[in-house]
Amino acid sequence: GDSHFWQTGGGYDRNIYSREEMVEKRAYIHLNPVRRGLVENDHEWPWSSARWYYGNRDGLIVITEL
Repeated sequence: GDSHFWQTGGGYDRNIYSREEMVEKRAYIHLNPVRRGLVENDHEWPWSSARWYYGNRDGLIVITEL
């Protein structure tokens, strides 16, 4: 079958105007694999930047802080 990166429906973009809002959205995204039952803790998901924020700098995602 065909594979698709983006799924149809439900998503939308938004502008983020404050650091507080950015931290909130990042936490929401980090918890997606937990909500789906894929891991118990957000930092356990190997493709998440949550690992970096938790202190694991050897993850698959490279983070550059501003």
